[in-house]
Amino acid sequence: MRSTAVPDAFDWPRGRRITPEERERIAAELLKRYDDGTPIRALAAQAGRSYGFVHRQLAAFGATFRPRGGSRHSPQPPTPGPC
Repeated sequence: MRSTAVPDAFDWPRGRRITPEERERIAAELLKRYDDGTPIRALAAQAGRSYGFVHRQLAAFGATFRPRGGSRHSPQPPTPGPC
């Protein structure tokens, strides 16, 4: 029996090239999930493909990439109070 962990949108035969029709269907699903907030690494794991593959598909189909995660700001030093 097949596992339901991998959605049908990502269910393609391994070991062969993806047809243009399959690529469009898969990229549309990747783009939808990415726009809904799923990180690229999670999409790659769900799809059983590499980060690079997923990133290239998103880029080819017009994704607007989010900035990398985490705050890049250093904490503000405390402001000196009256002496």
